[in-house]
Amino acid sequence: MAKRKQSLFEGLIELAAQLPWWAGVLLAAISYVIIHHFAVQPMVATTTPGQFSQAMTVNISQTLATIFQYILPGGFLIGALVSALERTKRKRLLNITKEAVHPNAVKSLSWQEFEVLVGQVFRHHGYTVRETAKGADGGVDLELRKDGELKLIQCKQWRATKVGVSIVRELFGVMAARGATGAYVVTSGVFTKEARNF
Repeated sequence: MAKRKQSLFEGLIELAAQLPWWAGVLLAAISYVIIHHFAVQPMVATTTPGQFSQAMTVNISQTLATIFQYILPGGFLIGALVSALERTKRKRLLNITKEAVHPNAVKSLSWQEFEVLVGQVFRHHGYTVRETAKGADGGVDLELRKDGELKLIQCKQWRATKVGVSIVRELFGVMAARGATGAYVVTSGVFTKEARNF
């Protein structure tokens, strides 16, 4: 099934959601001030036939500015809200897991929660974490950046199957191809002896 093409507004929300929440709010305020400046300019009236196209262009631009002075900041604000909610969710998941009494608490997480938890642990250690797009990641679930270095993470929330050497080799190949300085395979299960040796 073909993936639906993302609208400009959805892309704007997604972009803002990847930023800290305060950056989305700041972008909303800045974009409103800039676009509002153009929206409140007086409409151009002309009686000269030679200036008609110029006046029409200015008037259309002002009409678009009047509309976009609300749409653009609105997208940034929705993205800021999504960012704040995701941050709260990540912190709550980390705290719940830290306070868990049962040793298998991590194994009970869904694979999505496991990835969020792993990302939050690395954030806690000073890394900037970016979740990769599902399906087009070459086996990489998270990208870490710290001190100008890129590191890659593949998460395996496997309860029954052991993580084999082929998974580790594949990530090593992706790491080399992308010029990353390191890579991690993080699992809630266990590695085979061959994988540990590699």
